Amino acid sequence: GAKEIEEKFNPLINLAFPGPAEKITNLTGVVKAVYGATIDFEIGNPEDYLPHTDGSPQKKQIRTASISKTTDIVSITLNKKGEQKLTPIKLSDIKIGNTITARSNQNLRELKKFDAYRIELLKS
Repeated sequence: GAKEIEEKFNPLINLAFPGPAEKITNLTGVVKAVYGATIDFEIGNPEDYLPHTDGSPQKKQIRTASISKTTDIVSITLNKKGEQKLTPIKLSDIKIGNTITARSNQNLRELKKFDAYRIELLKS
């Protein structure tokens, strides 16, 4: 029955579409709000990683990065060779709709709010 099919094909599915790591220390998403010393940004739900057979999009989540005076905030641009150039910026330089990567020492797999040690604004 269904259980036998699942047991047979799960190893192949896990090989083709590995699940999220047990420890996630950085998240990338689109900024939805910047207020005070926090950034709300939307990410793809790490638990919703398998392709949807009905073609529907991946579920989204809002995460909140807390910024402190020790948080590095940088803009990242790539040159024609693909090398990264980091430029220090201010929190006020980050706008709604920007794509950021937030890095933390905490496990971000399930945390909705976390302390960021670095925010990277991805410039194209």
